[in-house]
Amino acid sequence: MALLDSISNLLLSLASSFVVLPLITVFATIDGFFPPIPSETVVISLASVYGGAGEWGRAALLVLFASVGAFAGDNIAYWIGHFFQPGKWRLFSTGKGHTAYAWAARQFRTKGAPLLFAARYVPIGRVAVNIVAGSMRFKYSQFVMIDSMASLTWGTYCTALGLVGGSIVGSNPILAIVVGTTLGVATGALVQKLVSKRLGMTGFEVDDAEEPPAEPTGGQAPPTS
Repeated sequence: MALLDSISNLLLSLASSFVVLPLITVFATIDGFFPPIPSETVVISLASVYGGAGEWGRAALLVLFASVGAFAGDNIAYWIGHFFQPGKWRLFSTGKGHTAYAWAARQFRTKGAPLLFAARYVPIGRVAVNIVAGSMRFKYSQFVMIDSMASLTWGTYCTALGLVGGSIVGSNPILAIVVGTTLGVATGALVQKLVSKRLGMTGFEVDDAEEPPAEPTGGQAPPTS
């Protein structure tokens, strides 16, 4: 609740200023490779304010800025995986981070393209998948094409949820944020469950001892600039 209050106060103070949109891009970018707080919450919260105020033009810009940030963050994660050995990092060597990373390596062998698209909707999971894509030398031109579509649909999805929540409660911005965020969490959990079931992601059930291969697999070509 303290976190929600902080986000609410920040968005309410900046919602009418154009500077909030570049901040959304920065936040979504950071969340793409270092997810302390899912950026979905921030996008949905701001969209709920716009929905309550009927500011549809700003909502359309929000889709654009959020999508650009998501795309940038995912690409940073890809190149981190390409140039470094993230499997040895503390984040991915213990606990849920390691489980997600090992799962992504195993699943990527047979479900590379659909996995990249669907993982954008799964916090932490998307970071692991994009890093594994880079470490396994998934062809970069294909990664860009898939991730651009995934980022745009993700930005649209989050904004739409916020607009629905804001439209329900009208011009009360604080209530709009609460309703929009609650709706986002509930819908996000459902989407994550459906995606997980479809791609075999439930619980990230993998062999924790498994490490991602260092060489390209599945016939993927090395990335191109």
